[in-house]
Amino acid sequence: MLPNLNFTLHPYHHYFPGIPYADLPQVQAIFDREGLLDRTRVFNGYGQYLRFVLHRNGESLAAAEDLSRER
Repeated sequence: MLPNLNFTLHPYHHYFPGIPYADLPQVQAIFDREGLLDRTRVFNGYGQYLRFVLHRNGESLAAAEDLSRER
């Protein structure tokens, strides 16, 4: 099992390096409240992220591989 290291909060660290790590979830909440987050790119856990990567927004991995072979 991989630990949740809050990698999804890492961009906020670069936007606001002076904000303590523990407060970054609050920064994300502000971005979300203000409509600055693309919720389709926020993943709740590694399983959800891996499904997204493997299915490429709903396409099956096999279909994506077929497309790459055609090029």
